[in-house]
Amino acid sequence: MTAMQAGLADRDTARIGHWAVWTVMAATLTELWSRLLLPANAPEAKVARAEAEALRQQLLNRARMRSAADLTALFIINQSRNPAPDRLSAQNSHN
Repeated sequence: MTAMQAGLADRDTARIGHWAVWTVMAATLTELWSRLLLPANAPEAKVARAEAEALRQQLLNRARMRSAADLTALFIINQSRNPAPDRLSAQNSHN
């Protein structure tokens, strides 16, 4: 058995796809960073700034959505642990 076959047979290699995505992301960000280091008036630098800003907005939107989802989950958990009084009386009247 070759080292590659042994590595692929290992259960932990299921994460190869995960690490591949991270590697591509790191390479993409490095390439973007190198274009941002070009002189400010270079056309490629202007394109890079626009790409960086779009990426920043995407990350901010993702963070906002995650915060909203977290708050919604906390609200739902709180409601399930502490039902409103009107819901308690409605539940008790059905029993």
